[in-house]
Amino acid sequence: MAVTLEEVRFIVERDTEDILDNESVINWSNMAQNDFMLRIYVPGNTTITINTTAISYPVSTDIREIRRIRRQSDIDNGINRPFYPVYTLYNGNFEVPVPFGTDDTLLIDYYRYLKFFTDITDAIDLQDRFFPLYTSFVESRYYRLPSTVNKIGAKQAELKYQDSFGIYMANKKQVADAYNIDIGIQKPAESGW
Repeated sequence: MAVTLEEVRFIVERDTEDILDNESVINWSNMAQNDFMLRIYVPGNTTITINTTAISYPVSTDIREIRRIRRQSDIDNGINRPFYPVYTLYNGNFEVPVPFGTDDTLLIDYYRYLKFFTDITDAIDLQDRFFPLYTSFVESRYYRLPSTVNKIGAKQAELKYQDSFGIYMANKKQVADAYNIDIGIQKPAESGW
């Protein structure tokens, strides 16, 4: 079950005891995603049916970086090796300089960009357990609103902002650790002073 922005809004409204408009929740969720998206690697996969005449094949536009390409015919024959074609990703197409020699299917594993939210019913692309990343960021933005500052006072709003943003930063670290450990990104050793 995927967590939607509607659920994020509900949790923030419960915590702040105020009503939020959908557009703000969508915009703030996109801001959060832009902040952490390039620090994580979310896996995806797709297939392309190749033939001996075409040099351009449409693919998903959310491809950030291709991890591995394999031929279905190799897998059917018990061979699990990567395939290294010369290719370019351009304008939503997988392009090769010359047609392939045989008809086949390419299995493509890749890292993807997270989707851009446009509706309050959009689901987050991360695992459901990471939805507090969005709620803490949305809540921190709420406490920066002039109407909130006027309502609860500047000092109280700043304290609540600092709490929410601190939770967001801790959540962001957890998400980065969880997604990056899967691909073997090593963090530099910290000094032990």
